[in-house]
Amino acid sequence: MKTLICDDHKIVRAGIKQLLQQWPGINTIEEAGNGKEAINILQKSNFDIVLLDVSLPGISGLELLELIKKRWRATNVLMLSMNSR
Repeated sequence: MKTLICDDHKIVRAGIKQLLQQWPGINTIEEAGNGKEAINILQKSNFDIVLLDVSLPGISGLELLELIKKRWRATNVLMLSMNSR
C-alpha cells in the first residue's frame, strides 16, 4: 500500500511514519509538509491513501481534499486534526 502523509509538523509526520512502518503491506510512505508539496508528489505517483492534516499553510487540508477527490478519485483520504471541534 502506498501512503502519503501530509502534515506541516515534521515530528508528527515522523511519528506517523514510524507507526505505519510496523504494518505489513505498507511498502511506500512519502511525506509532504504542505499542500503544494503534496500536489507535486501526487502528480508523480498514485497513492492508496493520503493522511491529510486539516490545517496546512497555504492550501488548506480541506481545499486539498477537494482537489484529491476530483483528480485522484481512487485515492482514499483520512483527515487528521488536533482541533476538538
